[in-house]
Amino acid sequence: DYIFGLCGTWERALYCLKHIARATFALKYQDILWSKGPGGNGKDSLANRVAVLLGSYFANLACEALTTCRDLDVPSQTILGLRSRRFVCVREIAKDATIRGTIYRTIADPKNKVKARGLYGKDQVFHPHYLLFACTNVPIEIDDKGGGSQRRTRVLEMPFNFVDDPKAPIEKKKNPAIE
Repeated sequence: DYIFGLCGTWERALYCLKHIARATFALKYQDILWSKGPGGNGKDSLANRVAVLLGSYFANLACEALTTCRDLDVPSQTILGLRSRRFVCVREIAKDATIRGTIYRTIADPKNKVKARGLYGKDQVFHPHYLLFACTNVPIEIDDKGGGSQRRTRVLEMPFNFVDDPKAPIEKKKNPAIE
């Protein structure tokens, strides 16, 4: 009921739950899930609920890791922190940010090997077993000439705006018990 309330239709709710279940049980699946819509529509609340469900298997990833990271072979605690996670959330992508397609595909495809290391540590190689979940209010640009990133990206429209006093058809009453 909670997911249905966010997604607005059973089709979208079941699709979202399929992705969350895949992430929970570390099933290999190459889709990257983007949730988008106006601010205050439950994207972060959904990510927070998944964080409670998965505990230490959940990780937040700064959007800069997808936009400014030069190379995955340089020491990166950020990328190393994705190892053994099931759900990786990228929140609030900047309006004019361009995501680097090579980084985007590499860290999200379970067939790839990601190499990362801490500042003075040894290289560690791992296969991504997590769902990359991005929350955005604006359209995203991906620097990918081959189109592979766009083919793997699934957009989940979050149609409602949760407010204290709903007036428009797309507005719903905010539940004060949900952070």
